[in-house]
Amino acid sequence: MSGTKSTAEHLEAVAAWLKSLGLGNGNDRLHLYASEIQKPPPISPPASLLEVAQWGFIHLEAFEFISIHRAYKGLEDATLIGKLEKALKGCRELVNESRKNNDPRNTMFELALAAELKLRGVDVQLCEPDLMVTFPKGQYGIACKRPYNEGGIRRNVRDAKDQLQANLKPDQHGVIAVSLSRIVNPGNRLLGVHVGSRNTEGAIHGSLQVDLRRHSLELMKRLGSISFSSKTLALMFDVSTPCLIENGDMHFAHASQFYPIDEPKRIVGKFLGFRQIPPAFTYLNDIMGDEVLNTTFSPDAQAEIESMNRNSRIPVNVGHIIIGE
Repeated sequence: MSGTKSTAEHLEAVAAWLKSLGLGNGNDRLHLYASEIQKPPPISPPASLLEVAQWGFIHLEAFEFISIHRAYKGLEDATLIGKLEKALKGCRELVNESRKNNDPRNTMFELALAAELKLRGVDVQLCEPDLMVTFPKGQYGIACKRPYNEGGIRRNVRDAKDQLQANLKPDQHGVIAVSLSRIVNPGNRLLGVHVGSRNTEGAIHGSLQVDLRRHSLELMKRLGSISFSSKTLALMFDVSTPCLIENGDMHFAHASQFYPIDEPKRIVGKFLGFRQIPPAFTYLNDIMGDEVLNTTFSPDAQAEIESMNRNSRIPVNVGHIIIGE
């Protein structure tokens, strides 16, 4: 294998790491994923679409654990261990998730976002409100929410607003990060994508980009009547899902986009003309939106992802679909 590791081997390393932390019992989600990934993928008839979708999500969620391991090995503390313990619980298949057992994947959204930022060189801590990002020009608290369905988006955003208000210090700013992953795909389907073209980072563009942009703008309209503190700078939408491109290959699509906190009101009111974007948001968007979340991983991390591609029959794609313009 020329010194490269397969996905299964990476998961073995993660399992060993978790065991050293006193976590994992052989029946947790990670061990179930490790067992499933070693089986042949259900990519030929008579496999159902549901079976293929479930296989795709097993790979996607397994990769999230691998990313967390890469980002936090050697940096373990009580907060990380507590969140990992929680994330390991829950049902194996996303399609079987309910409001009663969705806390593990909700926690996983926090950990996966923190790991992604950390692997890109960002100083991020696991603390209230959920994450705290430190840049040279200030600190930004991120309240992470993963609504169970579309009906819960507004309630989750209001909860995040209150969470930021309760935890931000006078010199800190806030971001509300909302995962739309479960809403876009609750685990029972694969989204078809017409790629069209790829940019230098390998981002998937095409029909899914258009659909996600339309979806996010519709959701924003429902938030127009919420009043946010001036300390809250941005709404961030995030999506991760398996998808199929034209040639039949399965890929993992991850999208993220920032909107200024007054954007919902502007969409509802159709405001026109010039507006002043707060300098803090401009800085945050430049750093996190463009230079961090929409760029490739570090060379070492990218090499590891490519090695996983070569040793798996289902490729891992970490390019970003841009939601919005």
